[in-house]
Amino acid sequence: MPSHAGELGKDALIGLVAGLAATAATAAFMQLTAKPAGVDLQGKDAEGDAPIGSPQAATRAADLGTQALTGHDIPDEGKEAATGAFQFAFGGLLGAAYGVAARLLPEVTAGRGTLFGTGVFAVFDEVLVPATGLSGEPDDSPPRTHAFALGAHLVFGGVAEAVRHLLADR
Repeated sequence: MPSHAGELGKDALIGLVAGLAATAATAAFMQLTAKPAGVDLQGKDAEGDAPIGSPQAATRAADLGTQALTGHDIPDEGKEAATGAFQFAFGGLLGAAYGVAARLLPEVTAGRGTLFGTGVFAVFDEVLVPATGLSGEPDDSPPRTHAFALGAHLVFGGVAEAVRHLLADR
């Protein structure tokens, strides 16, 4: 257990950096592998909604946040940047939480971060994001879309752990 809050702050900062790096790696993975995997990142599911794991959910979340804060929609020319900003903010926050959790409960690092990535996929992509209406229902996305989203989250967890481990050992 940490002896003081400063250690947890350091772990959160390390996790934040790890989460940002993991978000960048995940974005690259998705851009490089979606088409060969037969996944259309801008496509629709069987009901015409954003499929599971789609960046469209981040765009919708950014839109909702902007509307709540400003009362205005994000202009079309700003949607891509807003989506990226939302994804990096969310990934950084997940990483910060992971950094603290890794100190308090080291078991979360099992599988070199892939347990964490799998958990994020299961909780967010399969439950919370559909429940909030940011994506379609899980049953409306084909199995390959679920597998692709899980793969992206395995990349996220693996990179987050690698960077966290590297920085925590300094």
